[in-house]
Amino acid sequence: MNSRIRYLKIKLIRNRYITAVIIIAALIISSHVIVEYENKKSDFDSRVINIAGRQRMLSQKISKCVYVIYFATENYSKEMYYEELRESLDTWGKYHRALKNRDAEYGVPGKNSAIIDGYFKDIDENYKKIEFCVGEILKLKNEEAINRGTVVNYLKIIRENEVLFLKGMDKIVFQYDLEAKKKVEFNFYLNMLMGILTLLTICLEAFFFFRPLEKDVIELFEEISDNEENLQRLFDVSPQIMFLIQPENHKIIRINQKASEAVKMNFDEIIGQDITEFIDKTHIERIEIINEEKYNGQIENIEVKLKDKEGD
Repeated sequence: MNSRIRYLKIKLIRNRYITAVIIIAALIISSHVIVEYENKKSDFDSRVINIAGRQRMLSQKISKCVYVIYFATENYSKEMYYEELRESLDTWGKYHRALKNRDAEYGVPGKNSAIIDGYFKDIDENYKKIEFCVGEILKLKNEEAINRGTVVNYLKIIRENEVLFLKGMDKIVFQYDLEAKKKVEFNFYLNMLMGILTLLTICLEAFFFFRPLEKDVIELFEEISDNEENLQRLFDVSPQIMFLIQPENHKIIRINQKASEAVKMNFDEIIGQDITEFIDKTHIERIEIINEEKYNGQIENIEVKLKDKEGD
C-alpha cells in the first residue's frame, strides 16, 4: 500500500470516528434538552395547580369578609375586614385572569386545553357577578349608614354564585391535575424512548462504524508491523556495518550482524554502550561534527574508523 492510499485510509478512519462521536453526542444532548424542557413544563404545572387551588380558598375568604362586614358592629372591625376584602378581591381577580389566559408574568406560561377553556367559560358569569357585588360593597365603605338590605342582596348573589364557582374550580383543578399526571407519564415514556434510541444508535454505530473501523485499524497496524519487520530484516542482513544510536547520548540501540562481527562482540554486549567506545580516538571529533550538522537538518557522508573490543 503506497503512502497516498495509506493517507486516504487514515483520513477515512478519522472521519468515521468523528462522525460516530458527533451522532452520539448530538443524540445525548438533544435527549437531555428535551427531557429538561418537559420537566420544566411539569414545574409550571405544579404552580398552576397550586394557584387554582388557592382560588377556591380566596373565593370562600371573600364570602367570609362580606358576612363579617354585614354583622360587625364596631367600625374598627369593619375597617379591617374591608381592607382584607379589597386585598382578597384583587388577588382573586389577578390570578383568575392569569390562569384563564395563562399569563407568564405570574409564572403560569403555556396554554390551557380546550376542556379547561370550556370550564373557565362556564364559570365566567359567576366570576363577574361575584366581582361586581364585592366591588359595590367596597364602595359602601365610606358611607356613614349602610343600607343593610342592599348588602343582603349582594351577599345573596355572592353566595349563590360562589357555590357554582367552587364547583367549576373543582373541575378545573381536577383537570389540571389529570393533565399534569399525563405529562409525567409522557415524560417517563419519553425518557425510556430516548434511552432506547441512544442504545440502539450506539449498537448500530458499533456494527456499521466501529466494526469496520476496527478492521481498518488492524490492517493498518499489520501493514506498519510488516514494514517494520522488513526494515529490520534489511538492517540485519545489510553487507554494511550498521549501528542505530540515540543522537542525544550516542547510546547504541541496535546493530546488524556485520557490525557485531566487526567489533568482535555479540549483540547483548554492545546494546546500551556509547558508540564512542568503538571509534578510534583519532576520529572521535567526527562525532561532534555529526552533532553540529544534525541540528542544521543535514548530515553529509562522514567516515569513521572503528575498533574492536581488543582496540584494533
